Amino acid sequence: MLRTVLNEPLSRKGYVLALATVTLSVAGLYAPFLEGPFLFDDRHSLVLNPAVRSLAGVWRAFVDPQTFSVVPGFHDFRPLLLVTYAINFAAAGMSAFGFRVGNLVVFCLNLWIVAALLRRTTGERTVAVLAGTTLFALHPTHSQVVLYAASRSESLAATFVLTAVLAWWRAQEEASSQRRATLMAASALAVAAAMTTKESGLVFVPAVACLAVVHPAFVLPKDWRRVLLSLLPLLIVIAAVSGWRRWLLVTAPRAGVTPAAVDHGPGELLARLQAFGAYPRLAALPYPLSVLHELPTGGAPQALGIAAGLGAVGVSLGCAWLALRKRNVAAAGLAWFGATLAPYLFVNLNLKVNEHRLHLALVGPALAAAILLGKITRQQRLAAALVVAVAVAFAALTAARARDWTDEERFWRHEIEVAPGLAWGYQSLAVVLDERGRHQEAAIQMDLAKHKRWPDADVIHGFDGMRAFRRGDLELARREFLAALTKGPPTPDLLNNLGSVLDDLGDREAAERHLRRAVAMSPGYARAHFNLALVRYKRGDPQDAARCLRAAIEADPDYGAALATLGSLELELGETTSALPHLQRAVAHPDAGAETWLDLARALARLGREAEAVQSLATSVARDPSLGAAARDHPDFSSLQARAEFRDLMRRVPPAPAAP
Repeated sequence: MLRTVLNEPLSRKGYVLALATVTLSVAGLYAPFLEGPFLFDDRHSLVLNPAVRSLAGVWRAFVDPQTFSVVPGFHDFRPLLLVTYAINFAAAGMSAFGFRVGNLVVFCLNLWIVAALLRRTTGERTVAVLAGTTLFALHPTHSQVVLYAASRSESLAATFVLTAVLAWWRAQEEASSQRRATLMAASALAVAAAMTTKESGLVFVPAVACLAVVHPAFVLPKDWRRVLLSLLPLLIVIAAVSGWRRWLLVTAPRAGVTPAAVDHGPGELLARLQAFGAYPRLAALPYPLSVLHELPTGGAPQALGIAAGLGAVGVSLGCAWLALRKRNVAAAGLAWFGATLAPYLFVNLNLKVNEHRLHLALVGPALAAAILLGKITRQQRLAAALVVAVAVAFAALTAARARDWTDEERFWRHEIEVAPGLAWGYQSLAVVLDERGRHQEAAIQMDLAKHKRWPDADVIHGFDGMRAFRRGDLELARREFLAALTKGPPTPDLLNNLGSVLDDLGDREAAERHLRRAVAMSPGYARAHFNLALVRYKRGDPQDAARCLRAAIEADPDYGAALATLGSLELELGETTSALPHLQRAVAHPDAGAETWLDLARALARLGREAEAVQSLATSVARDPSLGAAARDHPDFSSLQARAEFRDLMRRVPPAPAAP
């Protein structure tokens, strides 16, 4: 039994149970790390994006690429991805945990499709096929597509590409023309879905080509016309969706944002070769991992990287030739790896490697592993032990990498450690530390970022603007925020900060203009609604200020400052019944101020709930005794004068200071 463990056939039930066990194990591996923050692209494409907050409105993404992001110029055509975001939001709200759970569901679905594809292409349901699927499932690079919400684009596109390939493969096996037509229609729909999820759906073409050369229904090169004919409907779908995408992106307004120049010279070609050569290393030795891997720019390290890229190209072409000439399925799997990464040779890489691009590519090595393990006839016990050891090592590396995604500071420190020459890790860590009140540490990190490669000038100016604002240098803060606007796209965060500074400088007309622009870009941006409310109140429109505060609370129902301010404003407007629930929710926050408790006491007293009013007033006075003197003769508390507990409370209140 031990001698035949790897190529032992499994019953359908046993295979399904084993695959379910693998899936549950993978889910359990990621489960402790599902709690965590939204990161980088999540903010502009998810958190602040109004398109994903409504199932009714998200369908506009099929005709408007501007719905992809709230940042002008960051347009893209990924409507089906946004639909899944909207479903996620409807089910779990704007929660990083909810979106990570959604990503995990997509990833687990991919495991089953990979298992089905491996079983079809090998023609067997064996332990070796299950082992190949398991190694794919546990590979550490997949942590990004599970724990980074915006990376769902990669895994979901892979879902549809794999489905399209599997349906096409099965269609070629069918004798029934009706079933074949049904499967081809399913493949076409899956291709269209992949293309409307992410432009990387184009890799369907090289992926299916790798498997077409080993499909039992064809003998190549003799049957190349039949292969092309079978793929023609799918190629037409790809061309149609690509054309629609191109037309939308060309006609979409760019809001004054000039795309970065792309270098097509020899240096860029060498950078692309370096990047291509880095992926096999990441696949075989996935440590250390980073969202962006820095590539060397000179000397022996760069020469080795270029040589690795040329070697990877040569191996990919050699495997493709072997698959074509010898109908070798393992070679086809290795060719899949190179073929699905090849389109990225035509992307401006800026000397960076994105590990999530391995998600679909790793299906090929999984297929090769299943084939090769199934052919082992000797030392099967040793081979099985090796598979277990690799799986355990992958699981340990996955857990270690997943832990980085649970905390922003930990995440960015790891990015700096892996890519110390890139500015983005330092500047992102600086922003995180600044938000956590560790301003001196943040300043050190931002100063380091200024001396690294590719610093974002808009981020640096925005950070310096916040430093000036905290020092009270409002004029310098204004200049820095305006400089940030000239160096990069006008993000809602930047517009909100600029509007707040202009408000403090007294230029409320300009402040309102920038804040209205921020909330127009991101209607779910609670802080911008709150700051706009303050400006509208100062400009003499309390009714509009109340409307803005309600919008802030709708965007963030637990926004304590907005609840307290709205309750106070509604008391001023005489809307006591409306004010009470807002003030009750406001004081439920642990950081509720004494003034909020005082406003709650006023609302309760107006509504005749005198005992509760005295209790709230007592809490307010306990937190700030100076409020007691003002409460003693306040008209809202005139009905409390007859209550003994009120008089007792007022006797303990220190008298108001005498007027000078």
